[in-house]
Amino acid sequence: MRRFFLMLLFVICFHDMVFAASDSASCKVTTIDMIRYEAGLASTAQRPFAIMHLSFGAGDDQVGGCDQDGNHRTEGVPYAYIPLADGSVWILDTIQARLKRFSPAGKMMTAVSFSVSGGGVNPLIRDFALAPKDGFYLLCATDGKVRRISATGEAVVEIEGLNDTQCIGSDPKGNILVKNAVLNGLLRFNPDGELIERYEGQNDLSVVTDLECRPYGIHGDETQALVFKATVASPAEELVLATFSLEIPRERGAHYVSRKIIGVDAARNIYVELVACDDNGVIHLNRLVKLSPTGSIIARADILSSPYMAVDLPRRLTVTPDGHVMGFSVDLKGWTLTGYKLP
Repeated sequence: MRRFFLMLLFVICFHDMVFAASDSASCKVTTIDMIRYEAGLASTAQRPFAIMHLSFGAGDDQVGGCDQDGNHRTEGVPYAYIPLADGSVWILDTIQARLKRFSPAGKMMTAVSFSVSGGGVNPLIRDFALAPKDGFYLLCATDGKVRRISATGEAVVEIEGLNDTQCIGSDPKGNILVKNAVLNGLLRFNPDGELIERYEGQNDLSVVTDLECRPYGIHGDETQALVFKATVASPAEELVLATFSLEIPRERGAHYVSRKIIGVDAARNIYVELVACDDNGVIHLNRLVKLSPTGSIIARADILSSPYMAVDLPRRLTVTPDGHVMGFSVDLKGWTLTGYKLP
C-alpha cells in the first residue's frame, strides 16, 4: 500500500498549493475527506455507510493490496465487484487471480481461481461479468482478450483483439458487452464468442441494458446531460429518456465534469451519477438519480464521495438488485464496500 499513499499524499499537497492561491470566490467551500465541496452541498449530502470491510492480505477472507502486488501491476485495490440479490458480493481479487464471493458479514463463501497467463506474463484482469451456466467473463488488460470461464475456472471461450477495452458487462441473455476506446463504441458477443452487434462511434454508451438488451447511454455538454438508450445499432438510433439541465447559479462557474450510467436494479430502474465542478475543482453537484425504465424520475440524492486513486478501475459505483448504490473506500489496512440509500 506504500505506493498508493505516496501518490495520494502528492495529490493532496498539490491540491492544497493550487487552491490556496485560487479559491472559489462566489461560494463557501468545505473540505471533507480531502475533497472540496460547496458548503451548502456538503451540509446536506449523504455520506456513504460501510457495508463490509476486507483487510489486505493473502488469506481467504482478505483481498490483495499493493503489498501483495510485487510486480506493481495494480493500484492495490480490487478492480470490480458485483452485488447479488442475497446480499453477497462477487469481488475480483486480481492480485490473487481469484473471484471471491463474500457474505454480507465479510466471510468468503466460495472462490474461483483463474489462470489465463501466457508467455510467462502474469495477467492483469481489469473487469469481469456474469456469464451463462454460473460462469464468468474476464477482461484481461495484459493481452487484450475477453475470456469466458466456467463456474470452476476452466477456459471456455476466448475473444481476441480487444486492446484498450474500458469495461465489460453482460445483458439479460448472457451476451457479453465490450466498451472499447479504440473502436469508439460498443461490441456485443454471444457466449460462444461470436460478434453479433457493433455500435460504432457511440462511446457514450454503457454496458448496462434494458430487459430487451438495448444499452443505455448518457451524453451532453457542460450544462446538460441526456440519458438515452440505443434502439438500433447500425445505423445508430437513440431514444432520449431524460434530460438534466444544470441548475446551479451561473456566478459559481460550475459545469458538468462527469455523467455516468452506473447500473440497473432488479426492476430494471436506471441509476445515473451527475457531477459538476467549478474551474477550481470544487464540487457543486454530486447527485444520484433513479429513473424508471421509461425515464421518469423516481428518486434522487446528493452524496459525498470516498476519495480514490485507482484510475484504471472500470467503475467506481454500481447498483445492488434491491436498489442501493454501492461504492468503496480504501485505507492503510484494507478495502471497504460502502453504500448509499436513495429515498
